[in-house]
Amino acid sequence: MKKWSMLSLAVILMMSIAFVSCKKDKDEEETPVKKNYVTYNNKDYNFTKGYLIYYGDLDAKAGTYNFDVFLCTDGINYNSTTDEFSGSGNIFYMELFSSSATALVPGTYTYDSTMSYLANTYDLGVFAVNFNFATTSGEIEQEIKQGTFKTSNSGSTYTFNIDVMAGDGKKITGMYSGALTYSDQSAKKK
Repeated sequence: MKKWSMLSLAVILMMSIAFVSCKKDKDEEETPVKKNYVTYNNKDYNFTKGYLIYYGDLDAKAGTYNFDVFLCTDGINYNSTTDEFSGSGNIFYMELFSSSATALVPGTYTYDSTMSYLANTYDLGVFAVNFNFATTSGEIEQEIKQGTFKTSNSGSTYTFNIDVMAGDGKKITGMYSGALTYSDQSAKKK
Protein backbone atom coordinates (compact mmCIF):
# COMPACT_ATOMS: atom_id res chain seq x y z
CA MET A 1 0.00 0.00 0.00
CA LYS A 2 2.84 2.35 0.87
CA LYS A 3 4.36 1.64 -2.55
CA TRP A 4 1.05 2.49 -4.23
CA SER A 5 0.73 5.78 -2.26
CA MET A 6 4.22 6.91 -3.23
CA LEU A 7 3.47 6.12 -6.89
CA SER A 8 0.16 8.03 -6.71
CA LEU A 9 1.88 10.98 -5.07
CA ALA A 10 4.59 10.99 -7.76
CA VAL A 11 1.96 10.96 -10.56
CA ILE A 12 -0.02 13.79 -8.94
CA LEU A 13 3.15 15.83 -8.49
CA MET A 14 4.17 15.33 -12.15
CA MET A 15 0.69 16.32 -13.37
CA SER A 16 0.78 19.47 -11.21
CA ILE A 17 4.14 20.47 -12.66
CA ALA A 18 2.88 19.84 -16.21
CA PHE A 19 -0.28 21.90 -15.56
CA VAL A 20 1.66 24.83 -14.09
CA SER A 21 4.18 24.62 -16.92
CA CYS A 22 1.42 24.77 -19.57
CA LYS A 23 -0.27 27.68 -17.82
CA LYS A 24 3.05 29.53 -17.69
CA ASP A 25 3.58 29.01 -21.44
CA LYS A 26 0.11 30.35 -22.14
CA ASP A 27 0.65 33.39 -19.91
CA GLU A 28 3.98 34.23 -21.58
CA GLU A 29 2.86 34.11 -25.21
CA GLU A 30 5.18 36.16 -27.33
CA THR A 31 4.08 39.17 -29.29
CA PRO A 32 4.18 38.32 -33.01
CA VAL A 33 7.31 39.61 -34.74
CA LYS A 34 6.57 42.33 -37.29
CA LYS A 35 7.70 41.52 -40.80
CA ASN A 36 7.66 43.41 -44.08
CA TYR A 37 6.47 46.79 -42.88
CA VAL A 38 7.43 50.38 -42.22
CA THR A 39 6.25 52.54 -39.37
CA TYR A 40 5.47 56.16 -40.15
CA ASN A 41 3.75 58.60 -37.79
CA ASN A 42 3.15 55.75 -35.27
CA LYS A 43 1.28 53.60 -37.80
CA ASP A 44 2.48 50.39 -39.49
CA TYR A 45 2.18 49.88 -43.25
CA ASN A 46 2.74 46.37 -44.60
CA PHE A 47 4.29 45.16 -47.84
CA THR A 48 3.64 41.84 -49.55
CA LYS A 49 6.27 41.78 -52.29
CA GLY A 50 9.34 43.49 -53.63
CA TYR A 51 11.32 44.15 -56.79
CA LEU A 52 15.04 44.61 -57.40
CA ILE A 53 15.60 46.48 -60.67
CA TYR A 54 19.10 46.79 -62.10
CA TYR A 55 19.88 49.86 -64.25
CA GLY A 56 23.63 49.37 -64.68
CA ASP A 57 26.37 51.99 -64.56
CA LEU A 58 24.80 55.46 -64.47
CA ASP A 59 28.06 57.36 -64.07
CA ALA A 60 31.28 55.75 -65.29
CA LYS A 61 33.34 58.12 -63.13
CA ALA A 62 31.75 56.86 -59.92
CA GLY A 63 32.33 53.19 -60.78
CA THR A 64 29.03 52.17 -59.20
CA TYR A 65 25.90 50.44 -60.35
CA ASN A 66 22.28 51.44 -59.83
CA PHE A 67 19.87 49.01 -58.15
CA ASP A 68 16.35 50.16 -57.30
CA VAL A 69 14.49 48.45 -54.45
CA PHE A 70 10.73 48.72 -54.68
CA LEU A 71 8.56 47.28 -51.89
CA CYS A 72 4.80 47.27 -52.35
CA THR A 73 1.41 45.73 -51.67
CA ASP A 74 -0.45 43.25 -53.90
CA GLY A 75 -2.42 45.97 -55.73
CA ILE A 76 0.72 47.10 -57.55
CA ASN A 77 2.24 45.34 -60.55
CA TYR A 78 5.48 45.77 -62.46
CA ASN A 79 5.86 45.29 -66.23
CA SER A 80 9.52 44.53 -66.96
CA THR A 81 9.00 44.99 -70.72
CA THR A 82 8.00 48.63 -70.32
CA ASP A 83 9.77 49.15 -66.96
CA GLU A 84 6.56 50.64 -65.54
CA PHE A 85 4.43 50.11 -62.46
CA SER A 86 0.64 50.10 -62.41
CA GLY A 87 -2.16 49.77 -59.88
CA SER A 88 -2.46 51.26 -56.43
CA GLY A 89 -1.26 50.50 -52.92
CA ASN A 90 1.55 51.24 -50.47
CA ILE A 91 5.10 51.68 -51.77
CA PHE A 92 8.60 52.13 -50.38
CA TYR A 93 11.27 52.89 -52.98
CA MET A 94 15.04 53.41 -52.77
CA GLU A 95 17.56 54.18 -55.56
CA LEU A 96 20.79 52.54 -54.35
CA PHE A 97 24.34 52.55 -55.68
CA SER A 98 26.42 49.38 -55.33
CA SER A 99 30.08 48.71 -56.08
CA SER A 100 29.11 45.48 -57.87
CA ALA A 101 27.57 45.13 -61.33
CA THR A 102 26.23 41.69 -60.48
CA ALA A 103 24.56 42.22 -57.10
CA LEU A 104 23.35 44.68 -54.53
CA VAL A 105 26.29 44.56 -52.13
CA PRO A 106 25.24 43.94 -48.51
CA GLY A 107 25.91 46.86 -46.19
CA THR A 108 24.64 50.20 -44.97
CA TYR A 109 23.50 52.70 -47.58
CA THR A 110 23.31 56.37 -46.54
CA TYR A 111 21.57 59.34 -48.09
CA ASP A 112 23.64 61.46 -50.50
CA SER A 113 21.99 64.78 -51.38
CA THR A 114 24.81 65.61 -53.83
CA MET A 115 23.88 62.70 -56.14
CA SER A 116 27.52 61.58 -56.35
CA TYR A 117 26.51 57.96 -57.11
CA LEU A 118 29.18 56.73 -54.70
CA ALA A 119 29.04 53.12 -53.47
CA ASN A 120 26.76 52.45 -50.51
CA THR A 121 24.68 55.59 -51.02
CA TYR A 122 21.16 56.38 -52.14
CA ASP A 123 19.99 59.64 -53.63
CA LEU A 124 16.27 59.11 -53.92
CA GLY A 125 13.69 57.45 -51.75
CA VAL A 126 9.91 57.59 -51.60
CA PHE A 127 7.25 56.29 -49.22
CA ALA A 128 3.59 56.50 -50.25
CA VAL A 129 0.29 55.16 -48.93
CA ASN A 130 -2.57 54.26 -51.30
CA PHE A 131 -0.50 55.56 -54.21
CA ASN A 132 -2.27 55.29 -57.57
CA PHE A 133 0.07 55.03 -60.56
CA ALA A 134 -2.66 56.12 -63.00
CA THR A 135 -3.21 59.44 -61.20
CA THR A 136 0.32 59.63 -59.70
CA SER A 137 -1.11 60.61 -56.33
CA GLY A 138 -1.57 59.03 -52.94
CA GLU A 139 -2.99 59.53 -49.48
CA ILE A 140 0.52 60.05 -48.05
CA GLU A 141 3.57 60.86 -50.19
CA GLN A 142 6.93 61.44 -48.56
CA GLU A 143 10.36 61.84 -50.09
CA ILE A 144 13.18 60.33 -48.03
CA LYS A 145 15.73 62.95 -47.05
CA GLN A 146 18.22 61.19 -44.77
CA GLY A 147 18.99 58.04 -42.82
CA THR A 148 20.22 54.52 -43.44
CA PHE A 149 19.01 51.55 -45.43
CA LYS A 150 20.80 48.34 -44.39
CA THR A 151 20.88 45.38 -46.76
CA SER A 152 21.85 41.74 -46.41
CA ASN A 153 20.98 38.60 -48.27
CA SER A 154 21.16 34.85 -48.02
CA GLY A 155 20.67 33.25 -51.40
CA SER A 156 17.57 34.80 -52.96
CA THR A 157 16.25 36.18 -49.66
CA TYR A 158 17.00 39.84 -49.04
CA THR A 159 16.66 41.58 -45.68
CA PHE A 160 16.34 45.35 -45.41
CA ASN A 161 16.44 47.35 -42.18
CA ILE A 162 14.99 50.81 -42.68
CA ASP A 163 15.80 53.84 -40.52
CA VAL A 164 15.23 57.00 -42.55
CA MET A 165 13.69 60.46 -42.27
CA ALA A 166 10.77 61.66 -44.38
CA GLY A 167 10.67 65.09 -45.93
CA ASP A 168 8.25 66.23 -43.20
CA GLY A 169 10.86 65.39 -40.52
CA LYS A 170 9.11 62.24 -39.26
CA LYS A 171 11.01 58.94 -38.92
CA ILE A 172 10.27 55.94 -41.09
CA THR A 173 11.53 52.68 -39.63
CA GLY A 174 10.88 49.08 -40.57
CA MET A 175 12.13 45.94 -42.19
CA TYR A 176 11.56 43.62 -45.10
CA SER A 177 12.74 40.05 -45.53
CA GLY A 178 11.90 37.91 -48.54
CA ALA A 179 12.56 37.13 -52.16
CA LEU A 180 12.55 39.97 -54.69
CA THR A 181 11.52 39.82 -58.34
CA TYR A 182 14.65 40.77 -60.31
CA SER A 183 14.63 42.77 -63.55
CA ASP A 184 17.67 43.82 -65.60
CA GLN A 185 16.92 47.16 -67.26
CA SER A 186 20.55 48.11 -67.89
CA ALA A 187 20.14 47.99 -71.68
CA LYS A 188 17.41 50.66 -71.45
CA LYS A 189 19.16 53.10 -69.06
CA LYS A 190 17.07 55.55 -67.04
